Amino acid sequence: MSSFELLALLEHMSDEGAFKKALRHGEYSESEMTWRHIANELARLRATMHAVHGGQRYEPPILMSKAQMDAEAEDTEASEQRREEFYAFADRTPKAIDTAPALDPDDVLDFAE
Repeated sequence: MSSFELLALLEHMSDEGAFKKALRHGEYSESEMTWRHIANELARLRATMHAVHGGQRYEPPILMSKAQMDAEAEDTEASEQRREEFYAFADRTPKAIDTAPALDPDDVLDFAE
């Protein structure tokens, strides 16, 4: 098989196949993304119908792309890190005080002067 024939076969492969998915770095195909968007819109419509006509609260499931899931995971991790840094600042247990960096006298402002 020539390289031209191989390229022609690869180009016309199914978008849902493993090869094309690997080329997209694991992202869903365009048709899969379309169906996910339709499902999201229907879930939002159902949530709106619940809100308008009363009844129990409905929280729609949102289907995200792989890139959106990765971005949300990074945001969550960054938020957790900021929260830990904030609470570590206020930690006054003996272990935290012993491991805290010593203050440089030149950095400390003396307001009594």
